[in-house]
Amino acid sequence: MSLSIDEGFIRRKSYINTLKTDTPSVRKRYKLFRNTLFSAYILAFFLSAPMLSLIGIPYASDGGSFVFKVHIYSIIILVLATVLFVRHGLNVLLQLPVQALGTAPLLLVVGSLWIAGYGVYQNGLGGMAYVVDTLLTPSLALFLLPYLKLEDRNLLIQIITGLLIFNASVAVFEYFTKIHLILNADPWTFRSAALMAHPLNNALILLSCFPLFMKEFEGKKQLLVTVLCLLAMFAFGARSSTVLFFLVLTGLFGQSILAFFTGRLSITKSTFLVFYFGLLLGIPAIIFLVDATGIGNRIFQNLSIEGASAQTRFDVYNVFDYLSLNEWLYGASGRLMEMLPDIINNGIIENFWIGWLLQFGLVGILPVGMGLLYFIVRLLFVNDLYIKASAVAFILASYTNNSLSSKTPALLFFSTLVVLVIYERNYEFNRINQS
Repeated sequence: MSLSIDEGFIRRKSYINTLKTDTPSVRKRYKLFRNTLFSAYILAFFLSAPMLSLIGIPYASDGGSFVFKVHIYSIIILVLATVLFVRHGLNVLLQLPVQALGTAPLLLVVGSLWIAGYGVYQNGLGGMAYVVDTLLTPSLALFLLPYLKLEDRNLLIQIITGLLIFNASVAVFEYFTKIHLILNADPWTFRSAALMAHPLNNALILLSCFPLFMKEFEGKKQLLVTVLCLLAMFAFGARSSTVLFFLVLTGLFGQSILAFFTGRLSITKSTFLVFYFGLLLGIPAIIFLVDATGIGNRIFQNLSIEGASAQTRFDVYNVFDYLSLNEWLYGASGRLMEMLPDIINNGIIENFWIGWLLQFGLVGILPVGMGLLYFIVRLLFVNDLYIKASAVAFILASYTNNSLSSKTPALLFFSTLVVLVIYERNYEFNRINQS
């Protein structure tokens, strides 16, 4: 049985209302908190690994100081969380950020702390910046969101939405102009890296967040945003994510499209003309896009498993035949990691679950893996089609995508938007019921 978004929801007071008085100093501290939190998301977007390398920070290189390996957005979120812990104690973690998700955010925090501690025990500080950036700070950020005022939660949705649409625009520009604005992350074939480090990383973030932010637009704007995001998926060159994007569109718009063609949808004449001429122009445009831009060759030449990229996703399972019981439990040995390119016919593991297994073993990944899966499962029981679509897209796209095996803000943007959208739609439900 699906859970209603508002079921059992306890409206958390804003940060400013948790204090006894509303004074200028209180408002000033709240603004500092809000602006600092907002800056974390903006910096996570603009300061990708290539951008940091360009300004001289060895963020993605091997070795170096642990301080330079942790992203500035992680440091900001960790500092804000520490301030809340000092003021309110660990009760901050015991109060659910949103009732619909239950204890899933807390399990993510506990699992992230476990894998961080286990990684330090196994390998020292090497690789721990990845755990902090990719897993720990995104889960801690969820406990900061309830302390925002309602209007600022909605503003943060608009900020993240604007950043992702801007990123999609950059990808489309790069693809059609064949100009890389920052870095050519895929020199053997043109795939846009836009502003977030790697094409697959961009595709995963846009795909999983699209169902969450597309309802922020209506009518023609929604159509334009959808077309832009679809073109961006082609620009990123992530085939499986692009197919999933089409499935998401079918699920979200299929009923409306059917009603449109059967005459059961009441729309204005101007909207009808947009759909009608959009259909007439869209079909030849898609044919041209597939035939003349090289996308078609890339798609059709690699539909079979004989394609190198597709075959890699199957070859990665060969590593199971080489794992000893000890390596299953505690992670792969150095000798096995040296043999890895010969075993999977590629130096890159195209599956973050197997990447986690090799790095941390079952002892390390079970807590955080169960926390992530429980988070997704809770989303599937939220009574909102768009949230369910986002959850399905995220878990399916990330399965054969190695983005979560590296430092990425993917989980930060996805989980934050999920919580904020639940807040927003719960508020709308209560407002309608009270009016």
